[in-house]
Order: sequence, then structure tokens, then C-alpha cells
Amino acid sequence: MQTKEFNEVKKQFKITNCNISRLRGCYVNDKKEKVSYINHTFLNLPEEEQHKYLEILKKTLTGKIGKNLLDMKFRDSSRQKSLIALRDSGLKDDKIIDSFYDSVIESVNYVGNYLILVIDQMYDIPCKAEDNTKIGESDDVYHYVLCSICPMDLSKAGISYFESDNEFHNAERSFMVKPPIMGFLYPAFNERMEDRESIAFYSKDTKKFDDAFVNTCLGCYLPTSANTQQTIFSESLSETYDDKCSFDLVENITEKVKELSESNAKESLTENGIGHMLESSGMEKGKVETFKSIMKSKMEENEMQDKEINVNNILPDKKNVYEINGLKIKADEQQSKYMEVKKIDGKLCLVIETSEEFKMNGIPITE
Repeated sequence: MQTKEFNEVKKQFKITNCNISRLRGCYVNDKKEKVSYINHTFLNLPEEEQHKYLEILKKTLTGKIGKNLLDMKFRDSSRQKSLIALRDSGLKDDKIIDSFYDSVIESVNYVGNYLILVIDQMYDIPCKAEDNTKIGESDDVYHYVLCSICPMDLSKAGISYFESDNEFHNAERSFMVKPPIMGFLYPAFNERMEDRESIAFYSKDTKKFDDAFVNTCLGCYLPTSANTQQTIFSESLSETYDDKCSFDLVENITEKVKELSESNAKESLTENGIGHMLESSGMEKGKVETFKSIMKSKMEENEMQDKEINVNNILPDKKNVYEINGLKIKADEQQSKYMEVKKIDGKLCLVIETSEEFKMNGIPITE
């Protein structure tokens, strides 16, 4: 799924657009025991509660593509069939939903209390032109389930006002539902249509995913983390030039990656897509082939299944990061215009132009 597809689905998590038929849930304690259940016709809930649930559920579709939000493929058909059955049941079959709860509880690697939330929703997909304007109704309906795994944390202790006796007392602590740490959307919404072969997976932690949940509960190949993708790209580029990349080349690649990230182009690049991007950045064709060979080996070493790198993962930060002698400088695109690399007395130096007042610790410096 691309950003625009996630955004289209997210719009259905507003009171005005909401078409959630059923809300199910299971509260699990730190001993992995089922404590309580939720089973509601969603639109029968008080509007204030609907808003609260929608805010929580929407978080499962929020984040950076390739970092928090990932498209995953099934290893085999067994878990796929289970999730199709869950979706097709409309969450009304207690046996199916209980079996799903069990698979989550057995696989989730979380220490503490948490809430499993699952919703069933249908979306009438409107016909849209290339500029994303609606041009008519459609016969296609996107029927999906969304699951959120939410920690349950104790509220903070404190003094509270009690209106009943017009006095202040110690407030009782209670377990509160927190934003999800992970979850999924099934089927995925690829090319603006149902894709039963894919799951859209969400993880709050972008550095390490819950291996057991992905492998056992969802039956999917473990996605490659954003950090690993960024390391594969940067190391491949560095090795291609024997650790002697030019400042101009890295600057050109950075600009090209930002262009791709901000455009509506496909966000995940294949080996050939990355090669084309590097060529357009000024890299010689021979070097591009060397880069692709090194990157392919690194992908195999890291057991990457999809052999793609998301453009959002090539750069570690929205800002350019300069590192020299243990000093780290972050600068946005506008600030980077004042920086250049020069050789002074035979040494590589980062030069920063001071066109305006220069200060150190708030004190103006003139020389």
C-alpha cells in the first residue's frame, strides 16, 4: 500500500464516514489470561465512545511507509484462510474470534496488560480520476478487518476533585487504553482494491518488529526494518566507492531521494529502480552495476524477501546529517545551501557560510 491508499482508508475512521459494523475486543492481563470482552454494534455506542475508539484505531494506519507501515506477504495459505474466515464472519462467530484471540495471545511478545481490538468495516470505493477527483460511484466494496494491539497502563496517582461531596481526595488508579504498539489491516488496499495476498502491518517500533506475532499469528515473512534498509543502501554506496564518495554525489542522491519521497511515485524501489535513481543522480553506469551487485549480496545476507528498499528508508532523517570528528550537525534543505566541502591545507573540511550574524552561546562573534 502507498501513502495515498492508507490516507483513503483512514478517512473512513471519521464519524461522518464511519461504516464499522461491529467492534470486538479482548482484555488480556500480564499472565496472558483473558479478563474481559468487548462485543458491540459500533454505531450503537455513545458518540463520545465512538470518537475515542476511532482515534485509537486510526493510529494503526498512521506512520511512515516502509518504517511503521509495511506491506507483508503470506508464507503459506493456512493463516490467510483463517483471516479470510475472520473477515467473512463479520466478527459475529464467537468460535472464530476466540480462536483469533488465542493466536494473538500465544504470539504477542509484550510484558503487561493489553487490549486486542478488532473491527469489521465496509467501504464503497468511488471511481476517481488520475487527479484523485471523484468521477462516480462504484460497484466495488472493500470489506476488511482492522486489529489494534493496545497496551493497558495504570493512570497516574493524584488528588482529584469529587463533585458528589465537594471535596478533594486521592483518585483511584485505573487501567487506561493506550495507542497501539502494533496491528494490521486485512486484506490490504493495493491499487485501490482488495488484495487478499497482502497484509498492511503497523508497528510503533520501527527498529525491531515482533517476530513471533508476524510469523505465527499472521503467517507472514518478517519485513526488513527501516534501519536495516538504510544500512544496506549506505554501506553498498560506500563500498562501491571504497569509502571515497564525493560530497556532490551524495548531495545529488539526497535531492533525488527527496524528490521521489515527495512525489506520487511508487515508494518501494526494486534493484533496477534504485539503479535508475542513482544514474539520474550522476553516478557512472559501471558504478551503478557495482552498487547493484553489492546491494543484492547484502539483501541476501539479511534474508530480504521482497528485494525492495523504500525511498523513505534511504535517508535516516528529514534533515541532512553531517558527521565529523564526533560532531553531528543536522541541517534542513535551506540550511544546507550554506554548507560546502573544501580541502584546506590538504584536509577535508565542512565550510559553513555566515551570511548573517554569527553567535556562540548567544554571544555575537565577529572574527
